[in-house]
Amino acid sequence: MNLPEQPLAALISRYRSRYRAQSAQEQFRFVLFWGALLLSVLVIGLAGYHASMVSATIESKVHTLFAERPWVSGLIIVDGRDILLVGEVEPGSGIEHDMNMIARIDGVRSVVNRLSVKPRPSAHFVLNRNGKNLEMAGRMNGDDLATVTALVKNAFPGHVITDRIHIDDRLGRPFWLDGFSTSLDALESVGSFELDGWKDRIDVVGITVDDAARLRTGYAIPAALSRQVTVRNRLAAETGIGFPVLGIRGDFRGAQVTGTVASRIMRARLVAASRAAFGTALSHAVAVDPARATDSTLKRLMALFPALATVRNLRLTSSGDGFTVWGEVDSPRLLGDILHARRRLGLETLVTSLLEVVPAATAASLALLADRRQAVVSGVLPSVKARETLFGALHDIRRVETIVDRVSIRPDVAHSPWLEAWPALLAALPGNALGITIDDRNLLLTGTVPDRAQYRRIDARIAELLPHVTTLNWLVPADHPSRP
Repeated sequence: MNLPEQPLAALISRYRSRYRAQSAQEQFRFVLFWGALLLSVLVIGLAGYHASMVSATIESKVHTLFAERPWVSGLIIVDGRDILLVGEVEPGSGIEHDMNMIARIDGVRSVVNRLSVKPRPSAHFVLNRNGKNLEMAGRMNGDDLATVTALVKNAFPGHVITDRIHIDDRLGRPFWLDGFSTSLDALESVGSFELDGWKDRIDVVGITVDDAARLRTGYAIPAALSRQVTVRNRLAAETGIGFPVLGIRGDFRGAQVTGTVASRIMRARLVAASRAAFGTALSHAVAVDPARATDSTLKRLMALFPALATVRNLRLTSSGDGFTVWGEVDSPRLLGDILHARRRLGLETLVTSLLEVVPAATAASLALLADRRQAVVSGVLPSVKARETLFGALHDIRRVETIVDRVSIRPDVAHSPWLEAWPALLAALPGNALGITIDDRNLLLTGTVPDRAQYRRIDARIAELLPHVTTLNWLVPADHPSRP
């Protein structure tokens, strides 16, 4: 059967309209889907780009903040807006302060500390300058030595540098290494100096041409270093015209004496007085110049040397029309003895004392076993001079001919009061077999004495010589089988 043409045409038109509507909807959904997908990708890309830019910005700020302390930057990992610290640091390195500075950087969300604290032995660096000659000595690890050497060469171009540093990679990084370049620049105008650097301390001893240079150096060096570093500025003015030039450097190994005096006789007296006060381990380089015609002052100064023998890290130098002395003593009593001797010799206006009371870590101690002409001695003492004094008393008072020496000399040992009483103590004890063990607090005596009367005299003499020491007198009187 044939359908009418009009209804068929209407049906086709209706289907075509419906298809167009469906097609338009599908096209709209298609555009909407892909548009949303493209927008999401764009947003994610922009977020990632922004995150990477934030991370790069924070990392740049960290490197700028620690430009003079690159070892800190090496501990930092930047992860977006989060900071992670990983590695090893030494106690007292100031890393807590650094973490606070990092947390204040704009954009940082968190700072996580995963550092481990590991103590390491302290390095020691010594730099001596004399005109165009530089000498480096001490002990450092290899990386820090390379850094120091480069800084010294950069600060003092054209100088002859002698390297006597011992490399020990177990040693820690000195805190003063950050900012050391500026410290060396401040010393450029000081023609003669010695710089000693430990883990967290720097001592500078030298001669400046004027007070302005001394003050400038005194401010510039501490300003360049971190708060953990203590700086001792021991610079003195250049020696006045016609005044004797003198420099004494003493430590536990002995002393060095340099300078210029008016005559050969005065030079011989100076060397002899130095050797008597500071021990036979003495090196000296003293020139003669008749223009230095103030020998009377030098004579009075030499009378002060015995009191200065108790000073650790002694530095004495001529300064202007006088002298300046630096160093550490173990107690206020020893400092008082030195100041009293200075006053008694009339040197108060000529000798400036910058001595400090810094107790040593270890007390001097000794164990002695003597029989007839032989003795075995062990213990720890503060200096070669102290050992010479003790052994000299054994030779002179007890007539000991052979000494088995097992004594250690260490710079961290105190100049204990019993060292000064040692000759008198030996003189009070019997001349036969004898054992002595002594330190700051205790004295133990073993052996025999002829009778109880001498036993009591020894007790009384020890109480007089060493009133603050607890004595165990186990000497046995020959006329009694046991201790009275």
